[in-house]
This record gives sequence, C-alpha cells and structure tokens, in this order.
Amino acid sequence: MGDSPTDFHYFAFISYKREDEKWAKWLQRKIENYKLPASIAKAHNLPKRLRPVFRDKTDIQPNTLKDEIIERLDSSQYLIVICSPRAVMSNWVGFGIDHFVATGKRDKIIAFIVDGEPYSNDEATECYHPHLRQFFPRSENLYNDKQLLGVNVNEKGKENRFHKRERAVIQVISKMLDVPFDLLWSRAKRKLIKTVLTVTVGVLVVIGCVITGAIQYQRMTAPFDVTIYIAENTPHNPNLPFEKAKVKLYYGNDADSVYITSLSEKVTFRNIPNNYRNNEIRVQFESTGFDKIDTIVIGNQHVTLPVTRNSYWGTYRGIVLDEQMAPVEKAIVTIENHTVLTDKDGVFCVLIPIEEQTQYKKILISKDGFYNWGYEISPSFSGSRKIMLEKTSK
Repeated sequence: MGDSPTDFHYFAFISYKREDEKWAKWLQRKIENYKLPASIAKAHNLPKRLRPVFRDKTDIQPNTLKDEIIERLDSSQYLIVICSPRAVMSNWVGFGIDHFVATGKRDKIIAFIVDGEPYSNDEATECYHPHLRQFFPRSENLYNDKQLLGVNVNEKGKENRFHKRERAVIQVISKMLDVPFDLLWSRAKRKLIKTVLTVTVGVLVVIGCVITGAIQYQRMTAPFDVTIYIAENTPHNPNLPFEKAKVKLYYGNDADSVYITSLSEKVTFRNIPNNYRNNEIRVQFESTGFDKIDTIVIGNQHVTLPVTRNSYWGTYRGIVLDEQMAPVEKAIVTIENHTVLTDKDGVFCVLIPIEEQTQYKKILISKDGFYNWGYEISPSFSGSRKIMLEKTSK
C-alpha cells in the first residue's frame, strides 16, 4: 500500500480555485465524516477515520506564505485537485501538482472533476490543469499509467445526482486507502438503503417497506415541480382583454420565467432543487391591467397566487380647451352613467369600476356656448388627452 497514513499529518491536501470553494468544502466534509467499516479497517490495518484533511485557502488568503503551503503539502499523503475549467489557470493549483511530483508523490495525485471534460483541449471545457496534462499525458490505452483517470461527480449514468456524488466520494476514499472500490461502494449503498428501509418479518411486509422507503428516499433527494395557479382577486370582467403575463420564480441565485396568455393557465416550474421544498421562494407576476406582484411563498408543489386588476382600463383623463387653447372650466363630462365637471384648469378624471370597464367608452362633453363633443375613446393609459371644444358663436 505504500506510505502508511500515520506517516503524514494530513490524509489529503485539497487544492482548488476560489470559484470551486463550495466543492472543496463539501469534499473535505464528506471525507472527514466518512467512517470506514470496522471489518475492512481491521482486515487492511487501516484507520476508521480519514482525519484531518487540509483544504488549501491560498486563493482566498493571498498573503499565505509559500513555505507554509510547502509544509502542508509535505505533510499530506494525497493531493486532491478540484478540476474544472475555472481551475485550469490557477498558479497555486499548478504549484501543488509540481511539488507533489517533485517530491516523488506523483501516484498520490487524485483528480476530482466537478465541471468540464479532461483532455478535451477546448478552452471552454478543459478541466485538467496544464501541469496535470504534462505529468499525465493522454493515452489511447485507458490502462496506461501515464494517463490520469479522474473521479467525476457528473459521470454519465442513470443514477441521480445524489448517488453520483456519493459514488465519487467513495471513489476518492478507495484511492486514498488503496481498497477496492466495489468493496467500499457495496457497503455504502447498503448503508444508504438502511436509512429508508425498516427490516420487518414477512416477505410482503419487507416488499412494502422497500417500495415505501424507495419512494420516500427518491422524494427526499429528487428535484420537485412547483405549479402556480393564478386566482383573480377582483370581480371578473369578460369584456377586458388579458394580455400576456410574465410569471417568474426565484430560488437562491437561480430564476425561471414562464409566459401565460390566460388566467386559467397553470404555471409549472420543473426540477426545483429539493432543498427549496417547504422553504421560502420568491414569485413575481407582471401583466398589463394588473397590480405587479413580488411576494414570498413556501416551496410546495401547488401554490395559489391571487392577482388584482388595477385602474388601467378604468381611468379616463383629459384636458378640455377652447379654440384659443384656454382651459374650459365646468364643462360636463359624461361617460355612460358617470358624470364629472372640469376644474379651473379644464382637467377631468373619470374612474370606471372594474365590473363596468371595457376597452372603449363613449364620452360626451358639453358646455353652454360650445358645440357638444362626443366620441368613442379608450382609457388614458398614460398622461391626459387634450380635447378641444368649438364655440357655437364667434
């Protein structure tokens, strides 16, 4: 097995780029919390715990002394490189690789791929640092020891994301302990299954528990869909149009948008990360003729969002002027059964209740000494329209 873990202070040194810090933290926690089965530890004379694991913070603390980094590298049995297109240009990642190779620990380097493709030679997708490709050149022979076979958290397969990540952790631990992967993975899978299954007596009971546990396990780890139902919170008026509405869902730093053309349409956002289930998510609603909504709801599978019509289709504003562009005061403005008088500036404003609103209304303006003015007009969506009255005598 080579050097014993007891010959080093750290089981591993995790090297990464600042942008991949969350992966480094996650992997460090997974390795340090892993407990090797007692039977395997005894059979192979290995420790039950892989602690401590050093996580390099050089990219985060730029004043870290180079000698201190070298000391940590020399005190680590393995070097785990978090590989992604972001890490390719990191000088510190390259430094760790160079030092491990220079000190005779080339075979103790583990590539942990979180994004991109190794040996792709594509700047957008290449995830192996140039120094990894230098010391581990690509080979058509997969079993050529010169080529570095990395552990990929996004490895293709039917397993869900959670299983792929757990599998990747076990692959890393298998390499660190030089223990067959299948031996560790079979134990890990049994442990996962035991978290959702209860051993009972009887074949039918066992089958029932397996099905129930598997469904529950899938629900606990799988993404979920959020369906939003739009409910009109004001009296419904079939005479008013419904223009396209935008419904936007925010969860964490991500957001999805859906457009609807009818209030009866349900809005479904798919594959929301499971950690937002029963937690707060933000919803926005925007549509002409309705109040804008920006609210927080609980992330359930079904959410009802009440929406309220505003005065968009019910506001008629104007300024009544004579032929000399002077305001006409106390002109009578009638829209259906709603009547108002213009003020000293010739301004009028008629508000129509929602249930009476339409796209167009007939308006009649009258004033002694002026000809009546009557037309069919639309609401005043912005500003005030100018209406000129002609005097009956000049």
